[in-house]
Amino acid sequence: MFRIIAGLIFCSIMITAGCGGSGTSNTNGTLALTVTPADLTGGRFSVVALATYTPLNGKNPTGTPITLTASIHTLNGTPIAVSDALSADPSGVVTRIYNVNQTTQTVYVDVTASTGGLVKSFSISIPSLAVMTTSPATVAFPSNALAGSTQTITISGGTSPFGALMDAAHAGDMTINVNGATVTLTKRNNSGVNPIIGALLTITDNSGNSVTIPVGYN
Repeated sequence: MFRIIAGLIFCSIMITAGCGGSGTSNTNGTLALTVTPADLTGGRFSVVALATYTPLNGKNPTGTPITLTASIHTLNGTPIAVSDALSADPSGVVTRIYNVNQTTQTVYVDVTASTGGLVKSFSISIPSLAVMTTSPATVAFPSNALAGSTQTITISGGTSPFGALMDAAHAGDMTINVNGATVTLTKRNNSGVNPIIGALLTITDNSGNSVTIPVGYN
């Protein structure tokens, strides 16, 4: 009789333990993953990865270990891998934000979320930067242009904000104004007798790219 009672007590304990409770069980349930890019302008993107673990039977997901791994790479470039071991909040959520700079190639962000035997993957792409160009590609003031005469240059591609500088030897001859993607050159002096040779205007963007434009004037 004692053995029977002891056996029943043991079985009762095992059944109670098997019922589990709230917490970190991650062998059942479902795992979802979203990856969302946002253009911050100026050649910068943020990529938000959000994974959600939903346990079975209404268990509490708080503390469930979830690993987020991101691989950031161009088509043929060496991937940069970032891995974070995280703990789910009471909603079963973990999240990470990755800052990604645009390049002249498409950048791919591959994210994987995993917990227990559950794995979800999601990939997005960041568009490549358009090559910076100017219109016109050269600037020529009329030979009789007076002080106050202007020439306008429009920038395409690249990343704002933009800057513009005349070479040191000719910097005093022009006033330069940059307004968004438009550069305005204003002559400070009336036309002289001889044409100016070798004057160069360099336009730069926020990513360190540059375009150099010859500027002709008297």
